[in-house]
Amino acid sequence: MVYMLFEAYKHKAGIVFGHEASLVCLTGLAISAYAQWQGTAEFHDLMAFNDDLFFYFVLPPIVFASGFNMYRKKFFANIKNILLFGVVGTFIAFGSFAGLTVLYTRHFGLKQFTYDAQEGVWIETTLSLETIEILLMCSLLCSSDVIAAVSLIKPKEQPKLFSLVFGEGIVNDAVSIILFNTVVKQAKGDTEFTSASAAKIGGDFLLLGIGSLALGLAYGLAISYVLKHARSLTKTPVVECALIFSFAYLAYVSAEIWHQSGIIALLTCGVTMAHYAWFSLSPQGKATSTIVFQFLGFLAEGFVFSYLGLTFFSYRTMPFSPDLICAEAVIIMTGRLLGTLGLIGLLKLCGYERGHPTPVNWSELLFIWYAGLIRGAIAFGLVLRIDDSFANRNVIVTTCLTLVLSTTIFFGSTVGLLSKCLFSKPSDELDQMPSEALELNSSVSSVSAYSEMAHPNKQYLLEKPAASDLLVGSDQPSGQRKKPYKVGCGKYLQRFDEAIMKPIFIHKYEYTKSKDHEDFFNVMLEEGNALEAMYKRQKTGAELKPEKDHVGNGRTLSPGR
Repeated sequence: MVYMLFEAYKHKAGIVFGHEASLVCLTGLAISAYAQWQGTAEFHDLMAFNDDLFFYFVLPPIVFASGFNMYRKKFFANIKNILLFGVVGTFIAFGSFAGLTVLYTRHFGLKQFTYDAQEGVWIETTLSLETIEILLMCSLLCSSDVIAAVSLIKPKEQPKLFSLVFGEGIVNDAVSIILFNTVVKQAKGDTEFTSASAAKIGGDFLLLGIGSLALGLAYGLAISYVLKHARSLTKTPVVECALIFSFAYLAYVSAEIWHQSGIIALLTCGVTMAHYAWFSLSPQGKATSTIVFQFLGFLAEGFVFSYLGLTFFSYRTMPFSPDLICAEAVIIMTGRLLGTLGLIGLLKLCGYERGHPTPVNWSELLFIWYAGLIRGAIAFGLVLRIDDSFANRNVIVTTCLTLVLSTTIFFGSTVGLLSKCLFSKPSDELDQMPSEALELNSSVSSVSAYSEMAHPNKQYLLEKPAASDLLVGSDQPSGQRKKPYKVGCGKYLQRFDEAIMKPIFIHKYEYTKSKDHEDFFNVMLEEGNALEAMYKRQKTGAELKPEKDHVGNGRTLSPGR
């Protein structure tokens, strides 16, 4: 209730400080502290964080809603930067986390406090972390949580930033989970960590990623094919939504059973369903599915943040290390800085995005860095999967939980202030988007109760370039027009999708009609200068000739007639 009420009030009042995620964390923490003060042990036992509950019942609705309702056009338009932040940046963060943690523990040492139940006191001892334990901790701490940041970005004003933060957050979570699983697999091998182990981790990472993508794609295409041919399944929206979510959940569970990444499989399945299966649904199913899946994801998000606060004192007797907590907080900020501003800054020195119409600027990079400092519930869910055979497991658990709560509360509450300081004016991309697309390009938080909540697929036709837009630089002289920025092989993939994939997986898809539109736009792009010159000559000639009246006597018509 607190999560939903504050979310609605914040947008109405225009509050920039604080966030509903931080508020429910504090509320849950207060309730847990009160139960601790009252000595209610049963409450803490009941609220102990259950990783199976989180990964199999809470996380899937959040991930699926992100994939199914993804604004894919902007996502894939910025896919290069999203992959740089989500994959390369995450690996840079992981390497810097691990390296700096090893250096700190070796040169400064760590202290931990262990609770003596018999004496009822905390005893200070020396903490010695093994290399594999450091790698496990750093791999799960790579996972960020951008829910707070995404909800504060207005897609109508910052469409590119919204897609960057949203896309980087999804890819980062998937990469972090695969990275954690590969490190756990290496740890179970009972072999000494060497340079060959690092290469093996990289190979396992690629295999897990490719396998998870293929699994999610297979399930997404399967339900798309079923919905195209079994039209009896599209009679009621309830059956359609249940069938879509069941196939998506089956993809997630299958990936987990076969030791793949469930998040990547589920996300890929959701994107594939939105691209193909959504078009085969009934009109009611198209509208209902968007709201139902977003509703489930919204409830799951609120539950996660409140659950984190409620479970805090369930680990009150576990050993903890203030030195490790403070050191990791600084290391996270440093590693995140290297993986965002450092990475893009180095690439820009080498000519990256030179000539790009809308390159990533430093304000956007600063916001992406700050938003990614929030450690999410995925990090805490992963830490509970560490085997009890590791001697310092409990210290890693308390360190991770403390970092998750503290970063969510502090950075989640202040990211709105940073956004207001950095982005006082709307993005330049607004001038390139039609007003209809801006109305549809919105998050759940920015949709009015009296507005239609539209699926991003409805933006496809609205964002097709108009004929006047394809006359590149129509307000400039012909010799001064700039060539369009090259986008690589995306157009060939789009043609393959239009000509082969969509006719197979979409009900009553007419490729010829879509191809006619594409040919028309290509002709306008290639012959635009000649057509523009012809239009100007005709317009100039028409203005010079006097208008004739309907009798044809050659008299010029007065303005009043």
